[in-house]
Amino acid sequence: MNRRQVLKNLGYTFGATAMTPSVLSILQSCSSSEGWAPKILPSNQVATLEALMDVILPKTDTPSASELNLIRFVDAYMDVVISEKDQKLFLQGFEAFTEITTTESGNTNAKALEAQLFKFLRAEAPKKGKWMQDLYGYLEAVEKGEGPAAPKESLAYNAVSSLRDLCITGFRGSEYIGEQVLAYAPIPGQQQGCVDLMETTGGKSWSL
Repeated sequence: MNRRQVLKNLGYTFGATAMTPSVLSILQSCSSSEGWAPKILPSNQVATLEALMDVILPKTDTPSASELNLIRFVDAYMDVVISEKDQKLFLQGFEAFTEITTTESGNTNAKALEAQLFKFLRAEAPKKGKWMQDLYGYLEAVEKGEGPAAPKESLAYNAVSSLRDLCITGFRGSEYIGEQVLAYAPIPGQQQGCVDLMETTGGKSWSL
């Protein structure tokens, strides 16, 4: 299965996370995992989180998420870009996701993670809408200090959706993908507006 089919199966829509200069700067600092320790992600959850990222971006005709060290990008992005409140929301959601996975499958191996991931990301639109509606209601109640019960499925869906978006952003912006997979021009030439992509790059998107 190639990368395009993997993304299609997950229902991903490109453009969910903006590729700004600051994000590209974060990516450039995450090419190696040597001597790395997470700043935001709990150390005891990194292995499970990286395994989940490899379900989102498995090794196909291109490297997997773990081979591209995207766990470092996710942690750095959350540290630099995401607010503390949203960091806590993501971590709460990931904890809910692993709890649901363990309850339903008895473990968090790759097969169990894949089953849960697809359950959330391939859900019908009304179901996703209900999850988000429940999440917004929960957050509103929290802001009011009402102490509502946490909607675990809604929190889990929000977390894995956010993780998927960050994975794709990190994948497309990584040095390897930019230079080895996408159309890459170290020294950009003249601007050509209406040209056939097949003729200019063989059908490849331009590197960021």
